[in-house]
Amino acid sequence: MPQPLALPLWLLAAAACARCAGAFGFTWCLLPYELPGYASCAGRGITQLGPAIAPLPNSTLWLNASQNALQGLAPATFAHLPRLRELRLDRNRIRALQTGAFQGLRELELLDLSQNRLAALGPTALAELTGLRVLLLGGNALAALHPTALAAQPGLQELHLPHNQLSRLQEVATAAGKLANLSILDLDSNRISAPCPGPGLLSMPFLRDLNLRNNSIAWLDLARCSLPSLRSLNLTRNNMSRLAAGSFRAAPGLEKLSLDENPLSISHLLGLPLPNLTALHWSSMRPALDSDLGLACQVLESLPALTSLDIKHSKVPPSRLAQLGACTNLTWLDLSTTPLSRLQEGVFRSFPRLESLLLDKCKVQELKQSAWGGSLPRLRVLVLRRNHLTKLEDGVFRPLSALTHLDLSRNRLTYLYKGTFLGMASLRTLLHHLHTLLLSGNRILTLQKWAFKGLTSLRHLSLAQNGLYKLSQGSFLGLKALETLDLSRNRLLAYDKYDSPAPFAGLPALRGLDLSSQEARPPVRLPSQLFQGLGNLQELNLRDNPGGVFLNLSLAPLTGLLSLDLSDIYPSREGLFSLRPGLFRGLGSLRWLRLDVALAAGERAAQREPGPAGRPACVALPGRGREPLGLLLREHLVPELVGGGAEGPGG
Repeated sequence: MPQPLALPLWLLAAAACARCAGAFGFTWCLLPYELPGYASCAGRGITQLGPAIAPLPNSTLWLNASQNALQGLAPATFAHLPRLRELRLDRNRIRALQTGAFQGLRELELLDLSQNRLAALGPTALAELTGLRVLLLGGNALAALHPTALAAQPGLQELHLPHNQLSRLQEVATAAGKLANLSILDLDSNRISAPCPGPGLLSMPFLRDLNLRNNSIAWLDLARCSLPSLRSLNLTRNNMSRLAAGSFRAAPGLEKLSLDENPLSISHLLGLPLPNLTALHWSSMRPALDSDLGLACQVLESLPALTSLDIKHSKVPPSRLAQLGACTNLTWLDLSTTPLSRLQEGVFRSFPRLESLLLDKCKVQELKQSAWGGSLPRLRVLVLRRNHLTKLEDGVFRPLSALTHLDLSRNRLTYLYKGTFLGMASLRTLLHHLHTLLLSGNRILTLQKWAFKGLTSLRHLSLAQNGLYKLSQGSFLGLKALETLDLSRNRLLAYDKYDSPAPFAGLPALRGLDLSSQEARPPVRLPSQLFQGLGNLQELNLRDNPGGVFLNLSLAPLTGLLSLDLSDIYPSREGLFSLRPGLFRGLGSLRWLRLDVALAAGERAAQREPGPAGRPACVALPGRGREPLGLLLREHLVPELVGGGAEGPGG
């Protein structure tokens, strides 16, 4: 006689589908029991929000009604939710806001109306939202703001208006003129051509971050602006070719300036008053920085506080990097997309203070230990992703004694030598050891014993998407501090007698393991004790694998498991995915179990009634009758769990 699954009763009380939503008492919204105060009504095709949210308790704090078909909001729609603090209405079809729509929401702090069809924001549209701190209005059709549109929001701190049709910064400044707490203003991708045209003074005394990216500012003149608190200014991609000499006197405290992707010569920065500038973004400029590196050095030397430089696609050759380092005191340097095929012979010797170095997509084919110039004692972050590296010589990173984050993803590495990572730091100074190593997207097929020798403080390791098919005995030896391991999108299902039956046994600190989406090359075979030694594991992802994986696999060693993803399991030659007796035995700590779609193929006929297309239905467990199983709590997956495209109230 089949034995019932060893699942805690409280887990069986959760619902994973619209048919099971009655367990919560709400048809159109999901209230995760693990997140009290949160309600998700996203992706349900709702056309009238009032009836859909009417049953929600007045203790609701966060409401997500995004991705629906709302065209408007009736007055007092949220009147029964006075404690609401966050309201997301993005990705709907709202054209206008009626007076009184937000009646009673005096405690609301965040309102998201982005990606709707709003053409105007009237003087009374937000009148009831006196406690608002963050307002998101991006992706609408706003061409202007009423002068008193924000008069009732004295505590507003962030105003996001990207991807609209605003052409006058003065109108926005007038609407925000009395907002003493406004620190962030985002006007990315609008139609502003002259930020401060005059004749009057445009004053935003409290603003700290202004984003004017992707507008139409061909000539920057801030002489008629007053921005005394401004710390960050983004002018990327404006087709800007001129800078007025006195522009930055309007922002004497400016610390970060982004001028990327403009046809602007660096000579325009000569003599400009930027005494506090610490970060300059000068990527993909025309002309490129290498056209006159001597002039560039004059500019950089005139910026006494500069420590961060972003010069992606600068075309500076390796032979001239020493000149750049000699005229700067950088701690952060981004050279991504700059051709640097061979890094050797002390190319970074003149950057002794570097803490972060980004070399993404630089066509690096050869990396020598000598490239570091003997030592970069402060370097903590090194990004070498999307290059052409095929191998790493022994001790190539030995001079980088402070390195904690190394990204080698999406190269062409096929083999990890035993001594590659030796010498990262003295074993006596564990705090300086590498913490993060990203090797995803390479061509690593096997791992040698002691492949990661020396990385005794490594916490996060990614080997995803490598074609990895073999884990040898001792592949992960020495990684006693490892907390997360990503082995997704590999070929680890065809075990043979030469593979280690318990490759993770030496990882006592492991908390998260991702084995999802393995390539199913028959025969599919995994050892029953694959998870031996993982009693401290908390999250396991096995989604998108063939059902044959679970024929002999034991989950019993995972006594501390909190989250298990078994979604999208599909049939294989070895058999269908079956909730066989004892599969979950020993998982007494489990709090999240995801089974959506997984049962659609394997158990639909035998264990459940067909549900609506795209929705998991209630599972009939052996010995328990029909009981709802599984609850997905992550917000971005909730619509997938409960189904989408349903016709909402009044629809």
